Amino acid sequence: MMDLFFFLKTLLLTVLLILFLQIKVGSKTLENHTLEFVQSSSIVSPINQAAFGASQLVRDVVSRATISIRKNLGSKKKPDAESLRPEPVSDAEMNAADGPRGH
Repeated sequence: MMDLFFFLKTLLLTVLLILFLQIKVGSKTLENHTLEFVQSSSIVSPINQAAFGASQLVRDVVSRATISIRKNLGSKKKPDAESLRPEPVSDAEMNAADGPRGH
């Protein structure tokens, strides 16, 4: 029951916040003013640079891994049906591999 009450309370607060942000101040809503303030903040620039650097790193790592995998897979020949067949083994080799028998 407490979970349902928490959900309803959170839903009500969310709706109230959304409605509050739709109030116009001048020609823009509070939501637009808040968004412009956050985008022009001095904190956003270093965060954007860090995110850009991280995305470049991920792109470079994936690119190098892809090139390496393609190079490794491309250098190996696909086995054909003949090379997959086992070599015939003589009776002498079979007896030698079994070891001495105690009959």
